[in-house]
Amino acid sequence: MHKPSSRWIYILFLMFLVLWAVAGAWAQNTSRLDVMVNGALKPGFDMGVNSSAGKTNWVTPDPAGGSQKMSCPAAQDWCAVFVVTGKVVNSGRQGTDVSGYNTLLVDLKGDSGRIIHIGIKDVNQPDDGTEQKVDVLLTTNWRTYAIPLTRFSRANLKSVYVMCEFVWDANSPWTASMRNIAFTTALAPIPDSVINAASFQSGLTAGAWNSVTGKNLSPSTRGWTNADFQGPKLPTALDGVSVQIGERDMAVSYVSPTQINTLVFGDVTPGSAYLSVTNPVGTSVPILVTVRALFPAIFTIDSANKYAAAVHLSGVVVGKAGLFGAAVTTLPAAPGETISIYGTGFGPTDPLVIQDVVLDKAFPLTSASSWRATIGGVSAPISFAGLTGSGLYQFNVTVPSVANGDQTVILTNGSNNTQSGVLITVQK
Repeated sequence: MHKPSSRWIYILFLMFLVLWAVAGAWAQNTSRLDVMVNGALKPGFDMGVNSSAGKTNWVTPDPAGGSQKMSCPAAQDWCAVFVVTGKVVNSGRQGTDVSGYNTLLVDLKGDSGRIIHIGIKDVNQPDDGTEQKVDVLLTTNWRTYAIPLTRFSRANLKSVYVMCEFVWDANSPWTASMRNIAFTTALAPIPDSVINAASFQSGLTAGAWNSVTGKNLSPSTRGWTNADFQGPKLPTALDGVSVQIGERDMAVSYVSPTQINTLVFGDVTPGSAYLSVTNPVGTSVPILVTVRALFPAIFTIDSANKYAAAVHLSGVVVGKAGLFGAAVTTLPAAPGETISIYGTGFGPTDPLVIQDVVLDKAFPLTSASSWRATIGGVSAPISFAGLTGSGLYQFNVTVPSVANGDQTVILTNGSNNTQSGVLITVQK
């Protein structure tokens, strides 16, 4: 059996429960302080422009209106645009109290893939570039970045002079546009780590299910439903919550305030990338991640993450009798029979599949012959290894002659192994 399993949705549903996602309170009745709206400063604010060579003429209103275009000149050690309280002055600076807010909102777009530094500064901080900044990714389309004010902990939020600054690195003659700047009491999404959704080990993998963890990620807690699908296309947002690698939205199957389960599409290039989370407040400060091509892991089906997600050819779940009580029938595996084991992160297929749709056929791994399986430390022949559902890999394995009871199962390809401690129950 190597056709797509009719039980893959069931197994993914179990995957959604692999971490406890705590539903925290979502901000209501938010207040907002606008600094710039559609490219125009609100009364009481001013804008300065400078560069290492003293060039000040490189910010212009967009001819189409509604934004300010910033084009850093060439051959500069730095370029900076700064929006300030009151007037741009060297001494006697005015400050604005933003201590009652939680998040800085900034609308940006620009030359795709470039990084721009954003900061704020209180009235007493020197103009020497030592103030705290965050790095955000410029994208072709507008993004509203939601930056937690906690990222600027050295600034006195009761007296902010530079409400928002945009800083370029040395010799970076590229363009960015700003549209809106505001402070809000709403809480920004804060992704802090990415883990394999099957093994819970740190890492991000193309063509695999991954879990993004953090704070304030989603206003709701739920998995996808039939209503979220547009034909065979996998949803890329649930309740306005999405995950981006660079500029591209990935598939999303589950959202909560502290966890999002996402499928990184199979054609995402391995290497360094920026991951962000977008929700109704805005887009998070991106985190730099390393996308792996291979990070194999076996899904588990119990709350202790102990037993492998596996089925008999009949479709019955492999497990000791009564593992889930009367809710689900489970039977141990028998030596000599072939069972299907499910996991994620086993690498590219032939042909390569993007995995942005519900799959209607199986795709073998390009490295299928390189994989080895052991159950109870004994070699277990593999008759099929490949992709049978989006992000879901299936290995058809013949159970070797081992003792009755729980036996460890490991899938190996060179130095790449699935996680330790995963078990298959065997009964002769």
